[in-house]
Amino acid sequence: ILIPVTNDICSQIAAKHAFDLSRLLGSRVTLVHVQSEVEASEQEGYWLTELASLARFKPQIRLVSSSDSIQHVILEVAQAEKVDLIVMGTHGREGIERLQLGSVAQAVAGSSNIPVQIIPLRVKTPQGFVSRWKETLKTP
Repeated sequence: ILIPVTNDICSQIAAKHAFDLSRLLGSRVTLVHVQSEVEASEQEGYWLTELASLARFKPQIRLVSSSDSIQHVILEVAQAEKVDLIVMGTHGREGIERLQLGSVAQAVAGSSNIPVQIIPLRVKTPQGFVSRWKETLKTP
């Protein structure tokens, strides 16, 4: 599972969801943060490490500096890592606000040949998510 992240609540919610999903499926997780070459700083590692500490099994962390578009870099990393799923957070904006701001998540989902699960900010990972999914999978 590839989780593109930024230092915001949307990424944290998506990461927690993906960590639960990876526990259920027994899959490995890669966190990727794409930054412009100008933004590169030592502070980036701190919040990524904190986010990674929420996972049961230590995820791989990829910090990518690039002048290319964020969605292009995410798709390149997904192909290179041979992931089966991309899980992304989004603010869940709608209507004209969505059109004005654009969306990296929508761009990735629209051009990816890998399934993309988009977790909107207004959706929070419920308590007991993994145990409920396990029960659902056991039911014939």
